Amino acid sequence: IIYILVPAFIAALIFKPSLNNSWFVDFSWAFATFLETLAVLPQLYMFQKRGGGAVEPFVSHFVFGLGFSRLLHLWFWLWSYHELTHNQGKGSFSGYSVLVAQVVHLLIMADFFYYYLQAARRGTTLVLRSHGGIV
Repeated sequence: IIYILVPAFIAALIFKPSLNNSWFVDFSWAFATFLETLAVLPQLYMFQKRGGGAVEPFVSHFVFGLGFSRLLHLWFWLWSYHELTHNQGKGSFSGYSVLVAQVVHLLIMADFFYYYLQAARRGTTLVLRSHGGIV
């Protein structure tokens, strides 16, 4: 869990916006955004660690729902990121970092999306390939 918390914490420190003159609130929001991006990694790792195989339908639907919500977040931020970069000073990276977080999350889930949509198209249970011993 430290491998998820530490990068999200550091990213939040670096890319924290100044939206409402409250350091803690701005940091908390940024930390949550980056943590959401990385939080799906243990679930995807466990799918692969158990050697691939069938994924229970409710679990696969839930994970797909998380990823689809991230796609909708990306759609929202593509139209709104400028609100975080406007008048921020110091490089104004906050809005762009939110976009990057959304894209990274979708890239992390791309493999899962592919197999999920293939199974949905065929009307079968989602079956993931094994990672072949690669961690």
